[in-house]
Amino acid sequence: MRSIHSRLALGLGVSLVVVFLLAGLGSSLALRHGIRDYMITRLDHDAENLLTAIRLQRRRGGGPALQATDPVFERAYSGHYFTITINGTELRSRSLWEHELAVPDIAVGETRTLEMAGPGDSRLLMRAHGFQRGDTPMVIAVAEDLGPVRTTILRWQGGFAIATLLAIILVLVLQRRLLRRALAPLERTREEVRELELGTRHRLTPDAPAEILPLIQALNRLLEALEERLKRSRKAAGDMAHGLKTPLSMLRSLLARPAMEPPLRAEMAHQLELIQGRMERELRRARLMGGTAPGALFQPASDVADMAATLEQIHRDAGLSLETRVTGNGAFPADREDMLELLGNLLDNAFKWAARRIVLTVHSTSRTLAISVEDDGPGVPEQHLEALARRGRRLDESREGHGLGLAIVRDVVDFYGGNMEVGPSPALGGLRVRVRLSLPGEGIS
Repeated sequence: MRSIHSRLALGLGVSLVVVFLLAGLGSSLALRHGIRDYMITRLDHDAENLLTAIRLQRRRGGGPALQATDPVFERAYSGHYFTITINGTELRSRSLWEHELAVPDIAVGETRTLEMAGPGDSRLLMRAHGFQRGDTPMVIAVAEDLGPVRTTILRWQGGFAIATLLAIILVLVLQRRLLRRALAPLERTREEVRELELGTRHRLTPDAPAEILPLIQALNRLLEALEERLKRSRKAAGDMAHGLKTPLSMLRSLLARPAMEPPLRAEMAHQLELIQGRMERELRRARLMGGTAPGALFQPASDVADMAATLEQIHRDAGLSLETRVTGNGAFPADREDMLELLGNLLDNAFKWAARRIVLTVHSTSRTLAISVEDDGPGVPEQHLEALARRGRRLDESREGHGLGLAIVRDVVDFYGGNMEVGPSPALGGLRVRVRLSLPGEGIS
């Protein structure tokens, strides 16, 4: 789709071309008619001067003669010509040389204007008058070359075309600059929407022109609704977890009583584990479905260090060593709580199964996040690896111990459109889980 700039530039350019074309045609016609009227006035003036210069000879054998005329009529092919016809006698300007003007029959008192061929390839404008002096009728035809007039009009049209082209370019440049200034608030709004995606802004600035202010207000209302929905969802999830915690604890205490048969106790314990695992997974899924209102960004350098310190404190009696390798600068534009949930489950799973050593590697850029967690535990049999990493795998079909944590990790990875790989660790010999999240296009989908 073409931009607004190109559409407006095309529309304005076409409009200007049409307007200037019509203006050029109109002004050319007006100029031509104006010059033609001026030439006719001048030809009429020359005809009157010729009329006063005619001397009629009354003596026997004498004919009409002319007194001195304008020198322009004396130069050969000067572009100014006349022919005077009196009683069959023709007086011609020397400028005609051997060329004859085709003068039509003109009655006394009649005046005609016409164009005709002149000497060479010239085109003449003729003005023919029918006069009468005393009882002597005469026809005076005065003509002028139209070549200089046409040259003047062509030069004017060329100058007008150049001026029109420059004017169109200037108008288009000015229009582009004005349009950029007019659309600057939209560019600022686009940057603010980008900041919303990155989590560095929570609302759009309402300081905008009246034309786009309703759009910004509608977006802000939508953000408020999404944020409120997310808060309600997370609160509901917390309330649900708190409400189920006590009944589950009671059931576990009942299982500890010796009166219950061991097979029944084992089955009930297994089912309670499934209920707790399913509850935690569905609570996590409900929190993810609460919306995508902007929150705090994930800062790998500081957040990984804090989480590592917390987990080492929790598992201080296990004698495990956690190595963290964090590379990359800046924040990754994803919800901090989601990333901590992902890292927490990966590391908790590793602490559960590691023998002595765990290695966490995190590399982040402004568009990607790569996480690798390895341990030196027993790992997972090869026949279970594919099932463990499969999307949509049911919790009760996963290997006990790894299933719940990796299922929650899969939910987070799926939500952010990333991918997860589960396999043996070449360096430590246990399990290695690798997660990669990328920003598609301009932001997280």
